Amino acid sequence: MEWKTDPYWRYETFSLDAPADSFDIFAGPVRMWREKAGPERPAPDWRDITLADLEGWWGWSQVYDLADPVEAVFRVRLWGSRLAQVLGYDITGKIIRAADSAPAADARLITRNDLEFARYLLDEGLIGRGSGPLNIEHGIDINYFEIMLPLSADGQAFDKLLYFCWINKDVFPR
Repeated sequence: MEWKTDPYWRYETFSLDAPADSFDIFAGPVRMWREKAGPERPAPDWRDITLADLEGWWGWSQVYDLADPVEAVFRVRLWGSRLAQVLGYDITGKIIRAADSAPAADARLITRNDLEFARYLLDEGLIGRGSGPLNIEHGIDINYFEIMLPLSADGQAFDKLLYFCWINKDVFPR
C-alpha cells in the first residue's frame, strides 16, 4: 500500500508476510530476513544477521537503531561503503532526526519523510519500499530503490531497520 508520494519519492508498505517474490531484486534479502526470524518471531534481531548473510549487498546495506521512544530519531549503526561512495557522505554512528531534516524533495539527502516513514514501519510492524531519483554528479539522474526490513531484539517490539539498496547498474556497477 502506498504510504506517501512526495515530488520525487514513493513510499510503500507491505505486511511482514508479503511474498518475497513481490520484492523483485530484493526477494533474496527478504527470504534471508525471514529465515533468520524463524517461525516463532515476527523479525530477526540484528545479532542474528552475519556478514555472510549480507553477501551480494556488501556496501549497499544500512541499519538504523531507533533512538527515541516517540520521535523519528535514529542512530545509524551501519552505512554501506558503496552508499557513501555514491552519495558522498558516511553517517555511520550519527544521530539523524526527522525534526532536523529537510521536509522532502531533496533526492540527495535523508529527508523528514524518509525518517517519518522509517518510524512508521517500526511502529506498525511493516516492510517498506522506497524509490526515487538521485541526482549525483554533473546532473546524472539515476533511480534508487530500497527495501526496509524491521528487526526486533526482544521478538516483539521493532527497534531497528535493515535496509538493502539498489541503484541503476549502468551508472554505478554493483
